[in-house]
Amino acid sequence: MDNCGIDVHRKSSEVCVVDEVGEIVERAQIPTIERSLVRWFGDRVSMRICIDVRRPASCGSMAHGPRLSALHDHRCAAPA
Repeated sequence: MDNCGIDVHRKSSEVCVVDEVGEIVERAQIPTIERSLVRWFGDRVSMRICIDVRRPASCGSMAHGPRLSALHDHRCAAPA
């Protein structure tokens, strides 16, 4: 199963997908809006997603955590 990290920012987010051995499979910069996130993740095979946001309260709203959870297994992480 691939793993995906998303560095969430207000206007666009950096996405990096790595395979099971840690090799980078894909990188992208996508707009941080639900339509773009669903388009990018919606048709992919299941993957683990780690979402990095500035504040934990942002995970559900800015990063569309609830929407992504319906598509893939995701975790929200925020720096202390």
